[in-house]
Amino acid sequence: MAKDVIKAINDNNGEFNVKTVAGGDITLSLSDGNVMLKDAKGGMAKVVMSDVDATNGVVHAIDGLVMPK
Repeated sequence: MAKDVIKAINDNNGEFNVKTVAGGDITLSLSDGNVMLKDAKGGMAKVVMSDVDATNGVVHAIDGLVMPK
């Protein structure tokens, strides 16, 4: 959930690394109150919708693409 993501970022000096399904890394951070994702190539995306319940989990929508290395 979004509150857990924000807590993880704050508890880890402003950045939290997450493994992707494909085995890559995404770095989560906060900017102006928004959760930001930085992909392996340095590209950035902002979470624009969070905590959307789905039949197979929870969805968080972003405004861009995250690319593997």
